[in-house]
Formats: sequence, structure tokens, C-alpha cells
Amino acid sequence: MVSDTELPGKARAIAAEIAANAPLAVQSSKRMMRMSANETFDTHVQHVFLQHQTLRKSADAREGMLSFLEKRKPNFEGR
Repeated sequence: MVSDTELPGKARAIAAEIAANAPLAVQSSKRMMRMSANETFDTHVQHVFLQHQTLRKSADAREGMLSFLEKRKPNFEGR
């Protein structure tokens, strides 16, 4: 909870935090949230698993792991 005067700054900070993540992962998360409203739990779990398998093979996933090990900010490219 934030005051009305703090809201724009807090919203920008949250947006910047989301934007700093891997684009493919953010897109996938949004897609999975939309899909969850119209499918059963079991079906949704299967879709999330399949999406996770695809994302694990991406260049951004490798970059995320490497940047963590090297203690640096990741350079995601949406691949």
C-alpha cells in the first residue's frame, strides 16, 4: 500500500523491475496468466510445464544463469 502521491513512482519502479527481466519470460508469464482464466488447473499446469521447457532452452535463460554466476546484470536479448 502506498499513498496517492507515491503511486506513480511506485508503479514506475515496478514496471522497471518487470522490464529488466528476460522478455521471453515476461511474455510467457503474461500469456500463462491470461490462459489460466479459461482452463482447468491440470491443463494449466501442463501448459506451464511445456512453456518452461521451451524457455529453459533459450539464449536468455543461458544468459541469466551465466550473469548470476558472474555476479553481473544480465543482458537479455529476447532470444
